Amino acid sequence: MWRLFLRAGGGFARAHQDIEGVDESGDATVVRASGKGIGYSFGGGITLPLASSVSLALFGNYNVGSYDLNSPLGVVQRGVEHEYLEPGVGLTIR
Repeated sequence: MWRLFLRAGGGFARAHQDIEGVDESGDATVVRASGKGIGYSFGGGITLPLASSVSLALFGNYNVGSYDLNSPLGVVQRGVEHEYLEPGVGLTIR
């Protein structure tokens, strides 16, 4: 018999981004900005039995996070957000 499952959670969001620019002499520069913040995730799916102790899991998660990006030069951007949906397929073993 198939089973439906739901899940939710929260935690820390981490990110980094390379920012390209030009210095005073016209040379290209790359500065890495990174940040930490808060995020949450929720999702769900179904499991379909393949054998007595093995099931195929089809699921999806929705993730959102918010943070400030900082670099050695100071704050690059405040309130940066990420948001994505991740579909997945897996095996569960009981």
